[in-house]
Amino acid sequence: MLEFEPVSLAVARATLNQLPTGLEHLHDQTNYWKNLRRSPTADDQRVNDAGLVWMARLPLALRPHETAVRYPHVVNKLAKAWSDDEARAVLFEDLLHSPRRKRKGFPVEVARELRALHMAVEEALRRREAKLREKLASGAVRAEV
Repeated sequence: MLEFEPVSLAVARATLNQLPTGLEHLHDQTNYWKNLRRSPTADDQRVNDAGLVWMARLPLALRPHETAVRYPHVVNKLAKAWSDDEARAVLFEDLLHSPRRKRKGFPVEVARELRALHMAVEEALRRREAKLREKLASGAVRAEV
């Protein structure tokens, strides 16, 4: 059985924000994160063709206009991942709940657009699964084992 030591939320958060032992010197390096980033590409600075097509196919109320203006690379990533349930879920998890420390998050309007998209796709998945369950229950479709 695992034993846990009770600690406050502040202590737990501070512990998670610390670098592992032996790597503390990395935190103090000048431009550490800047040196790790790749150079920006054209798709980081504008919505690409795939992103424009993806946005045009969305219902008007769900189109992430503010996200496209302020974070075109996010729209491009969403367009690329949209048809792959797993890739889309991973991307939304990263966008809405980034594990990276000291992230400020998105501006309110962008976060609202991303949450609306996420909720819409989750609802569509629930409806799709319900229809499949109905078909399985009625015998119209056989489950693959």
